[in-house]
Amino acid sequence: MTAEIAIMNKEAIAIAADSAVTLREGKIFTSANKIFSLSKYRPVGVMIYGNATFMGIP
Repeated sequence: MTAEIAIMNKEAIAIAADSAVTLREGKIFTSANKIFSLSKYRPVGVMIYGNATFMGIP
Protein backbone atom coordinates (compact mmCIF):
# COMPACT_ATOMS: atom_id res chain seq x y z
CA MET A 1 0.00 0.00 0.00
CA THR A 2 1.31 3.43 -0.91
CA ALA A 3 0.69 6.55 1.12
CA GLU A 4 0.81 9.83 -0.80
CA ILE A 5 -0.18 13.33 0.23
CA ALA A 6 -0.31 16.70 -1.51
CA ILE A 7 -0.87 19.97 0.33
CA MET A 8 -1.61 23.01 -1.79
CA ASN A 9 -2.37 26.68 -1.31
CA LYS A 10 -2.24 29.73 -3.56
CA GLU A 11 1.54 30.10 -3.19
CA ALA A 12 3.00 26.59 -3.02
CA ILE A 13 2.51 22.84 -3.14
CA ALA A 14 4.14 20.13 -1.04
CA ILE A 15 4.05 16.45 -2.05
CA ALA A 16 5.18 13.44 -0.03
CA ALA A 17 5.11 9.64 -0.35
CA ASP A 18 6.34 6.66 1.62
CA SER A 19 9.33 4.71 0.30
CA ALA A 20 8.33 1.04 0.73
CA VAL A 21 7.78 -1.22 -2.32
CA THR A 22 6.62 -4.84 -2.30
CA LEU A 23 7.36 -7.02 -5.33
CA ARG A 24 5.16 -9.90 -6.49
CA GLU A 25 7.59 -12.37 -4.93
CA GLY A 26 6.94 -10.77 -1.53
CA LYS A 27 10.31 -9.02 -1.33
CA ILE A 28 10.10 -5.59 0.32
CA PHE A 29 12.38 -2.64 -0.46
CA THR A 30 12.31 0.34 1.91
CA SER A 31 14.12 2.95 -0.18
CA ALA A 32 12.18 3.35 -3.44
CA ASN A 33 11.63 6.75 -5.06
CA LYS A 34 7.95 7.49 -5.75
CA ILE A 35 8.21 11.22 -6.41
CA PHE A 36 9.93 12.50 -9.54
CA SER A 37 10.64 15.94 -10.96
CA LEU A 38 9.68 16.18 -14.63
CA SER A 39 11.69 19.29 -15.39
CA LYS A 40 14.84 20.90 -14.09
CA TYR A 41 13.50 24.34 -14.98
CA ARG A 42 9.74 24.08 -14.33
CA PRO A 43 7.99 23.18 -11.06
CA VAL A 44 6.29 19.97 -12.21
CA GLY A 45 6.37 16.71 -10.26
CA VAL A 46 4.77 13.27 -10.44
CA MET A 47 3.85 10.75 -7.74
CA ILE A 48 3.44 7.07 -8.68
CA TYR A 49 1.59 4.21 -7.02
CA GLY A 50 0.23 0.80 -7.90
CA ASN A 51 1.89 -1.17 -10.69
CA ALA A 52 4.99 0.83 -11.60
CA THR A 53 5.83 -1.08 -14.77
CA PHE A 54 5.07 -0.35 -18.40
CA MET A 55 5.11 -3.25 -20.87
CA GLY A 56 7.07 -5.35 -18.38
CA ILE A 57 9.75 -2.69 -17.77
CA PRO A 58 9.99 -1.26 -14.22
